[in-house]
Amino acid sequence: MTQTARRKLLIRPAPMSDESLPGYLVRLTEANAYDSPSVILGLTGLANSNSWLSRIPPIAKGQANLKPLAAIVDKTSESLEGLSYQPVSTDSELRLRVGLAQVPSNLLSFRKPAVCVKCLTESEYHRQLWDLAPYTACHAHGIELTSLCTACGEYINWARPSVSKCRCDADLTAVKPVSADEEKLLVSRMVAECIETGTITDHPLVKDMASLGALLHIGYMLTKKRPWSGATLGIRDCPVEERRNDVATAFAPFSQWPLSFEIFLRDVIKVERAKFPFFSTSALMHRVSMTLDRFPYKDEQPAVYNTIMDKFHDFIASDEARAISPLDPPRKPETLGLIGSKSTIGLLDVTAPSFASLAKHHLPDPQEDGCYFFKDVIDLKNTLDQLVTLKEAAHILGISPHNAKLLLSAEVIKAFRGPQIDGYRDILIDAMTLNQMLAKIDERNVLLSNEDRRGSVTVSEYLKTHKNSSTKKFSQIIQATLDGIINVVGFDKELGLLGIYLDKASLLRFIGINDPDRDNLLTVGDLTRKLNLYKSAVYQLMANGLIQFQRRKINHRTPQRYITKLELIHFRKQYVLAREIATKHGFNVTNLAERLMNAGATPVSGPGIDSGLIYVFPRRQIDQLDMSEIKRNTIYRTRAGRPKKGERSLRAEAETRYMDSEDVAKLLGNISVQKVARLVKGGFLKPLEHGGALGNKRFFSRETVTAYLEAYQDNKELVGLEHVTKWLGIAKRRLEIDWLKPKRLVLVDDGLGGRYAKRGDLERIKALRGFAVSTQELANLTGKTRQDIGNAIRLGKLSPISGPGVDEFSNYMFDHEIGVQAILPQND
Repeated sequence: MTQTARRKLLIRPAPMSDESLPGYLVRLTEANAYDSPSVILGLTGLANSNSWLSRIPPIAKGQANLKPLAAIVDKTSESLEGLSYQPVSTDSELRLRVGLAQVPSNLLSFRKPAVCVKCLTESEYHRQLWDLAPYTACHAHGIELTSLCTACGEYINWARPSVSKCRCDADLTAVKPVSADEEKLLVSRMVAECIETGTITDHPLVKDMASLGALLHIGYMLTKKRPWSGATLGIRDCPVEERRNDVATAFAPFSQWPLSFEIFLRDVIKVERAKFPFFSTSALMHRVSMTLDRFPYKDEQPAVYNTIMDKFHDFIASDEARAISPLDPPRKPETLGLIGSKSTIGLLDVTAPSFASLAKHHLPDPQEDGCYFFKDVIDLKNTLDQLVTLKEAAHILGISPHNAKLLLSAEVIKAFRGPQIDGYRDILIDAMTLNQMLAKIDERNVLLSNEDRRGSVTVSEYLKTHKNSSTKKFSQIIQATLDGIINVVGFDKELGLLGIYLDKASLLRFIGINDPDRDNLLTVGDLTRKLNLYKSAVYQLMANGLIQFQRRKINHRTPQRYITKLELIHFRKQYVLAREIATKHGFNVTNLAERLMNAGATPVSGPGIDSGLIYVFPRRQIDQLDMSEIKRNTIYRTRAGRPKKGERSLRAEAETRYMDSEDVAKLLGNISVQKVARLVKGGFLKPLEHGGALGNKRFFSRETVTAYLEAYQDNKELVGLEHVTKWLGIAKRRLEIDWLKPKRLVLVDDGLGGRYAKRGDLERIKALRGFAVSTQELANLTGKTRQDIGNAIRLGKLSPISGPGVDEFSNYMFDHEIGVQAILPQND
């Protein structure tokens, strides 16, 4: 008999059906008169005395062996596993079983446990519902959950002697209950229904915990997080007192769908229209638009995402949205006084490293005591709240992201943050500067009637008609408009920059259209129409010297090819094309060149003669041929060699024995023929070599295609990238940052954009993850930041087992147990 089996607990209460495993550990602690669950976890070997609190989340999420615990409480391990939140698949980081529901792990909260004081009064055990972050109010009693002990003012945790007591020994049931508002109870009722039944029935968008989490995520980004910043749902680690309002506020736009969403959008327009009066209705929704664009669950929750997007676009396109009046701007409060750097970081809602960069570039130097003027901090916060990405700036201005980038490069618009400015990863632009730009254009606008605008050109027309005939860049046109060099005779702000009506005379004067001998010159486009050819054939005629051209810089920034009209007359006098002959004499143009050559004509250019794409014949030769005789003669030799009647051609034989590109495309999963060509170019597939005997078509042996499939798509030793996260049980972002970017996991490319991991590599990483954690994972386990981990390394408190200075990889890995012990204080 083992030591563990000999030391069964004296009091072994039976677990409740809806009790959480951490709560059961606390109840065992109370029954056996221990100070905290650390004693029980030490007896079972589930955690050591120094870092046991950090082991609560993995124990609760079914990532620990519960047999030792089952032995000392004289229960089956299966009964204890029912208290933990077991993964429903190998994707353990994303879906866990709670009751009858499958819950995304980012909706579970263990750091600061919450309780219902009335539930504890009725029966002293910790309910599983209380571990769910969106559950902030007891649906049974209609009161708010609490995680704060009113006696000592500290948040409760698992290190306490009783479920109903704080670690200060105060009775939690004595905390005065607070009635919950209906909007706070709404989400809690949905959570309770899903845990009890597995589904949510009374909301058109929410069907389960995953869709509820997705909806809260959108709402959280809309109402709390800046849409251009990190998209992490930040309620998991907050005490219930903080997340209660966040959850209610995040769900409010969707609580009474679709009416509540329309009200939310209406309020957004009112506020934004007061700040940005020259934005179009669509541009006023830049915050909502950025949020939806950066929503991380588009693919996982397409029904939720598409329904919201459809409603969003329908609303902003409506006449009602255009007619909404701006809200009167609130009076700015007095912002005198000073504020410390720590409070400034909290007010700006940024990390310490990000604040250091912001302060260096966007705040005046602090006072001697390190404080900043409150007014400067508020101004910076307002600017941060209205920053937009380059893509969204393009949307606001009504132009393409490419043209927005051109304006940025020319400094017509300027970035507030970016890699070259303050080291921030993305380019961010102050929306207020865009509003000021549009306002300046509106100031330049000379009000004219529609009839008076007939001589004007919109920017949209300029891009379509005049851009290629201009010596000026698009950015120069906009800057000249802002400077008053080009006159503005109209401005439709709903179209952004494309809605600017430019005075045609001043526009043409600025872009310098000047065609001194344009009437005597033909462009390549003109020639294709006159000869009834495609451009490639015209270019080849030029390359072979049959048509002489000149390069001229006429209304273009770069020289273009031009042909004189006299040169075209000279070409037609000397040469003739098969299409012209067919039209003149009533031939079918197909195989006409072969019939002419069979009759004795000798082409000067064409396939097999030079690099020409079409046959070109001397006109004098063709004029001497008897066209009626050629029309009667139906026996002639073709390039492919026509077989005798009853015999199969080489092409027909090849089509039977081999696969063409279309066959391969279908076999590889209905891909395009162009992608098959990409496989050939990349060396993944090798076509048959036939020297043109089978025409221009590619053929492949079945063995070649089968070998490709066996090497990639059907290879059981490869795992598709989309399944790697489930295989390893990690989130997609952690896979990218911890394993792919530092090349700890090298993927195999199949030439079609598909990427695979080798099964052996995944097994190796899985084994490594059994005892090793990354910097971010260690920070999450210990409640610290990445900067804290870096400081511990520099101070010699923590040594990585892999990373810079240890091996060839660029990111650190740490031993799980040693890392936690090194970071957490010894008295934890």
